[in-house]
Amino acid sequence: MNKFQRKLYATFFVALFFIIAPLIILFAKGYRFDAISKVFVHSGSIIIKSTPRKIDIFVDGKKISPKRLSFINNYYIINGIRPGKHNVRCQKEGYNTWQKNVAVHSGLSTEFWNVLLTPLDIKKEKVSSNVKDYFFSPRSSDELVLYHSGDEGEVISLFNQKTKEERIVYQGDPEGKEKVLFRDGENVEWASGHKKILIPISKEGRKDYLVVSFKGLKKESKVLSLQDIFDELLMAKSETLNTKKETKLKEGDKRKKTKVETERKGEYEIYQARWSFGEDDKLLVLTKSHQLYLLDIVDVEKSVLVDENVLGFDLAGNHLYYLKEDDGFIWDVGLGNVKKKKKVARATIENEEGDFLKLITYDEYRQALITNDKLLYVFNKDAEKESEFFGKIADGINGVQFSDDGKKLLYWSDNEISVYMLRDWLVQPDRNMGEKIFITRFSTGVANVQWMQNFENIIFTNRHFIKIAELDNRDKINLLTVFVNSQDLSLGKCLYNKDNFKLYISEKKSDDNSNYNLSELQIIDEEKNLLGL
Repeated sequence: MNKFQRKLYATFFVALFFIIAPLIILFAKGYRFDAISKVFVHSGSIIIKSTPRKIDIFVDGKKISPKRLSFINNYYIINGIRPGKHNVRCQKEGYNTWQKNVAVHSGLSTEFWNVLLTPLDIKKEKVSSNVKDYFFSPRSSDELVLYHSGDEGEVISLFNQKTKEERIVYQGDPEGKEKVLFRDGENVEWASGHKKILIPISKEGRKDYLVVSFKGLKKESKVLSLQDIFDELLMAKSETLNTKKETKLKEGDKRKKTKVETERKGEYEIYQARWSFGEDDKLLVLTKSHQLYLLDIVDVEKSVLVDENVLGFDLAGNHLYYLKEDDGFIWDVGLGNVKKKKKVARATIENEEGDFLKLITYDEYRQALITNDKLLYVFNKDAEKESEFFGKIADGINGVQFSDDGKKLLYWSDNEISVYMLRDWLVQPDRNMGEKIFITRFSTGVANVQWMQNFENIIFTNRHFIKIAELDNRDKINLLTVFVNSQDLSLGKCLYNKDNFKLYISEKKSDDNSNYNLSELQIIDEEKNLLGL
């Protein structure tokens, strides 16, 4: 090679360096050449976090390398995507497919943090064949509370799914004088120490509750009638409870005394009862005459009348919240001192005089009210924004659920499911406080509506189908059919357990109209990472 050739090669490589180096720098900074516009544009990226973690991702039909999955944060980062509309598809063999048309913007990341794929072949496993109703136990995700009904009376038992051990905690009257009464959203409620449960029953035409105490597996349970305790309270404190019908009786006037006692029994008939927060011996009792008591079941004389004209109440932490009919306010009472009260909000509602309602509370700033006419009212206060709202947001509503972080309220009617935003949501897709998100509608009806564990997906039933809907309404809401059942699921009950990702379903037995078959379905088959999380 002569001197001229060496100089020519050197000139060529220097020129090539000055041409390629800027291109490499632009590429490293996320710029791509747009062949249509003939210019360099700043590219965008897509972030995907999915369940299960290991999935195949396709952008505009092209498979993305799995090397882009970050095993530390368990999400995919797909860089270098030209701005514009792109089709993103997430799939895994043996699972449902997730797909959206997404907009990618210059220099920005388009994020999807709750992509959910469910197994196509979900098996239904039998749990029990003789169940009238069932509830979750707070003691363990493997324990269920089962309610049976048979020739020997009604039975409530604790069932361990791992050991298959079943322990009877309540055996009813074989003659049927006491009937367990699960309705209006009530169920078996546990005391804080998990050694006592509260069971709603019907006894001789009156509503009652049984307080069932149990300790060791071989020890018999102790059963108390709450109405009997309440009647004892009536007799013990007849002169000091300051009831509306307090009447001075002359000694020896038995006829008049009997009449007043009969009236008082009606006045003190129980409408609703709940365990007090952190207490194993105190309950909050609302009477049919709208009086709310903090009842001490060990020493009834320590019981306290909290307030009168109460339409409904709920607990959040160690605070009691209730709505008074006469002044129209929601009140907040610390259970450590029930005489210390404060007004939370003025609740102007459409409600028939004397009608009870459901009060569902997250905290003093977020509460929902459902009237007997199924009107849904929401109280939502943001102290940081100095914003406060109380008003009707929907009608025909069957139920609501707050998300665990208190930022979303799930509500549903016979046919529709929606979400109301209680706080601004600064994670993509951005949502504003007060925004309503319509999820889905079925003319054939929806039932068993519940949040899933990330509170960005909702599981529900539609006749024979178990479905999951996402909240992310960019492009469309992905709606998965995860299981098709042989029997209409609206005839029974479905409960989703966020701890073990299982859905429990009850189906009527063909040979028994009173009991059901109870089964479980593993809805999410989650993979664990290196830390076992």
